[in-house]
Amino acid sequence: MKKSKGIQAGNRKSLIFYIILMAIPTIQFVLFYICVNFNSFLLAFKHYTTTDSYEINLTKNFTDWFSPQNVELLGGYLRNSLLAFALQLVVTTPLGVFFAFYIFKKMPMAGFFRVMLFVPSVVSALVVLKVYTEFFAGAELLWLSNGTRVQKLVMVFLGNILVSFGTSVLLYANKMSAIAPEVMESAQLDGASGIKEFIYVVFPMIYPTFSVFLITSIASLLTNQLNNFAFYGFDAQATATFGYYLFIQLEKTSNRVYLLPALSALGLMATAVTIPVTFIVKFFVTKFGPSED
Repeated sequence: MKKSKGIQAGNRKSLIFYIILMAIPTIQFVLFYICVNFNSFLLAFKHYTTTDSYEINLTKNFTDWFSPQNVELLGGYLRNSLLAFALQLVVTTPLGVFFAFYIFKKMPMAGFFRVMLFVPSVVSALVVLKVYTEFFAGAELLWLSNGTRVQKLVMVFLGNILVSFGTSVLLYANKMSAIAPEVMESAQLDGASGIKEFIYVVFPMIYPTFSVFLITSIASLLTNQLNNFAFYGFDAQATATFGYYLFIQLEKTSNRVYLLPALSALGLMATAVTIPVTFIVKFFVTKFGPSED
């Protein structure tokens, strides 16, 4: 009986310690995530008649974005966002997987590439892109400032590729290194080498990690700034994305709360589009992707 009471007392003390330990992060989560986002949701239905007074209007902040002028404006930003996603899907992601496989196979200078590809994740991307900008300015390749829209997009895309490999390559390489040597040896004995080894053995093993990056890229489609702020500050035009537009407009609302409801409505509409697309992609990626078996 005494032993039972001792155990209960120990459990009670552990519970009290756990509650105290979790109280601060829980309160922080409730205040700065749930409450803040709930307030953002409510803002979408406020229409300010003056700078200090508002009325509840369930549709105005949403319908205003469908005016011909706003549709044309947002359409251009959306095109750049889709181009950025296509760049990531077709160029950045395959290159990241390829570099990880190169490192995994311990090819010449694999260690050097591992370090250099991870540097942009250690050093601020803003610093790396500033060096990138100054390098091309010094080489008198002024596409970033004086080029056409296509030329500016090319330069911005190249800069984003430069800083996009660190985390993904590291995770892919670590996942590949966890593959049992027996599996690789068995595949080699069966005649798999090079590209076949990658397709039939390595890629199915890293597919869960690959699918996570793919799904998160869908989720961030309309918030990706394409690092435009690092290139152009507040003056990106030809290369501006949907996410960059939201960021800049939000910055302009500083101390002007009456401008926030329209942006809140636009954010809710973007969320309403992104969430179902993300879950649809997740379903297909999970159901039809290669299996480790």
